[in-house]
Amino acid sequence: MLKLRFFFNQRPLKPITKGSAFLVIFAAFTLLFQTNKLSAQSSKLLTSTMLPYCTNGCTTAQNEGVKNVLDRNVNTKFLDANKVNTGFYVNTSIDSRVTKIELTTADDHPENDPSGFILMGSNNGNDWTAIYSNSLPCNSRRLYTLGFTFTNFEIFSWYKIEFTNVCNAAAAKAMQIAEVQLYRSSITLPIKLISFEGQLTGKQVKLYWKLAQPEENALFEIQKSTDGQNFHLLNIMTKSAYSTQFAYTDLVNGNGNLYYRLKITEITGEVTYSNVVALKADTGHNGISIYPNPLIGSNLIHVTIFGEMINGWSLINSTGQKIAENRKVMLPGKTDIALPNTLIQGIYYLQFQSEKGNYTQKLLIR
Repeated sequence: MLKLRFFFNQRPLKPITKGSAFLVIFAAFTLLFQTNKLSAQSSKLLTSTMLPYCTNGCTTAQNEGVKNVLDRNVNTKFLDANKVNTGFYVNTSIDSRVTKIELTTADDHPENDPSGFILMGSNNGNDWTAIYSNSLPCNSRRLYTLGFTFTNFEIFSWYKIEFTNVCNAAAAKAMQIAEVQLYRSSITLPIKLISFEGQLTGKQVKLYWKLAQPEENALFEIQKSTDGQNFHLLNIMTKSAYSTQFAYTDLVNGNGNLYYRLKITEITGEVTYSNVVALKADTGHNGISIYPNPLIGSNLIHVTIFGEMINGWSLINSTGQKIAENRKVMLPGKTDIALPNTLIQGIYYLQFQSEKGNYTQKLLIR
């Protein structure tokens, strides 16, 4: 059985182009979807090969140093004579969403046990965000493992555990803990697209999109069209944790209308589409202007055609659907067109067809 752990441990992929690499990505996603039906899985994050550091400078014996907290041996312990607000931090080098912590008490002196802790995360080792905190029960049981599961959707690679106090501050000579383990979760949230925009500068189309939150894995298909109806695959991008803002550049040649959209495939297999971005590449003097815009309380649009004959027009809504068209020939100059009376408020695109290409004007109806 293929595990999510194998897939999520991969580093972020760079944008790729058409070819055999596409088949590899699609095959991996297909196999992943078939073998993991939205099951919430978790795996241990901390390993004995990771190097922990004391938060505030340890005062301890050599054989009871901070490295013992991750050595996976309950018969060793991390002891610090600083009893309050002591602990450790570690760079895991893994982008992860932690949803569980386990702590194991040491083999002696229960008065030295921590009585509370704070778990924090960071992406640079300097700026820390509190993830979870709780108190710890004080009892005489030794080598006792306590587990805490919590809700967390933040992704970090650095983690810090700070122990705020000990069970008996008067009797204790230090704070001590045998083992600490963190668990990362494979649970994913639906992707929320905040915006998808485009800008044409010279022969370059810059596409930008923004997510509401970082995603551990998402597949973005950038699709392109010249008629607003028939889209083809332009490129594929996969992105990992941290990222909420993305960009892609498309090089264009010649004149004509350009339409772009995103096909977003989540780790669950769910597919959604973005809004359509409509642009016009026009380096000559041909073109079209429309008035009024926005259109308020009327269905009549005044059109001025420059330099060439128009073979008809189409009206496209913000999702890329053609909702009206007219194949009437229009000569250069001024003319009027009547749109359907049933249009609701929103953003539309008027696409005009000619022998030299298509022209698109964005139209706001209020």
